[in-house]
Amino acid sequence: MLSVSKLSASANECMGWPYVSPGTNDRNGIDCSGLFVKMYRDQGAEIYHGSNTIFREYCSETGKLTSVNQLQPGMVVFKRKDWKDSDKGNRWYGKSPGNLSHIGYVDSVNPLRIIHASTGPMCVTTDTKIDKWDYWGKLKDVDYGGSPSPDPSPDPSPDPDPEPITVSKMVYAENGKPVNLRYGPSLDKKIMDEIPVGEIVTLSQIKGGWSKVTWKKKTGWMMNAFLVDPDTPVPEPEPEPEPEPDPPILIEDATVWSDNGKPVKMRASPSQDCKLYDDVPVGTVVAVDVYNAATDAKGNQWSKVSYRNLKGWYIMTKFLSVG
Repeated sequence: MLSVSKLSASANECMGWPYVSPGTNDRNGIDCSGLFVKMYRDQGAEIYHGSNTIFREYCSETGKLTSVNQLQPGMVVFKRKDWKDSDKGNRWYGKSPGNLSHIGYVDSVNPLRIIHASTGPMCVTTDTKIDKWDYWGKLKDVDYGGSPSPDPSPDPSPDPDPEPITVSKMVYAENGKPVNLRYGPSLDKKIMDEIPVGEIVTLSQIKGGWSKVTWKKKTGWMMNAFLVDPDTPVPEPEPEPEPEPDPPILIEDATVWSDNGKPVKMRASPSQDCKLYDDVPVGTVVAVDVYNAATDAKGNQWSKVSYRNLKGWYIMTKFLSVG
C-alpha cells in the first residue's frame, strides 16, 4: 500500500513544475494525471495516465463533492465536464457521471490544500477551495490508516467495464495529398505509412492533437487536423505540374577556321578556363547545336558542337563558319 505522507512529499516536490500535456512526468513538464504517475512511481508503483480512468478504475470509492468534510489527505478530487462530440475517441465517452477532465491531490484538509497541474498558471499549483471541484475519490492503493470513508454519494455508480468506443473518420487534406500515419503521437516518430485522402479509418483514442487510428490492419497515430466526418467532400488532388518541354534541337554544319591556320580548341564548357577536350583542325566540319550558344564572363560567344564521337562540347563561335 502507498504511504500518504510519501505521496504528499512527492506532490509538493512538483510545485512550480511547468504544465505540459502530455509531458515527461518530471520537472521538464507534467500534466494533471502525470502528477499521479510521478507520485506512484516514486513509491515503485504504477497508475494509468488519464483522469477518467483513474476515477473509474483506480478509486475504491467515489462521490459527489459538496463539503470539505468529505475529504482527507491522500484522496483525489475531480473536475467534471459534459461529454462533447469531440470526446468520442475517449473509451469512457457517454458514461456517467461525465467527462472527469481534471484531477487534483488532497494534500491537507485543515487548511484545505489541493495540489494539481493547472493550465491556468501553466504549472503545478494549489487550490484552497472546493468550488471548482465536483467529485472526490479514494485511491485503491493508498493506505488511509483505517480512516472512515466519506459520506456516500447518491450518484449512480459508473459502469466498471465499459466497451471501448470506436469512431469512423475520413482522412482529409486540403491539398489532396496522402497523410502520414506515424508510430507515435509526435512528428518525431517514424512514418508507418501514407494514407490517401478519402480513406476511412477507425479512431480509438485521442491524445492531445493526435488520434490513434486503424487502417488496413495498421494501427498508428495521425494528427487530428487531418480527420473529418466521413460525409465531408473530398478535395480534388492538386494536378502534377506539366514538365517543361525539352528545348528544340536544330543542327547546322559549320566549318572550323582560324586566321593563323592552327587547330581550334574544343572545351568541356563555354569558358577558356575549363578543361581542354581536343584540338580541332582547320577545315573540319562539325555539327552545331544552334539553340545551345553561350557567352562567358569575358564576353566570348561559344557554340555547342559535335565532332567525331564527341558530343556536347564547346568551340568559340568566331572560329565557326556556317554555310
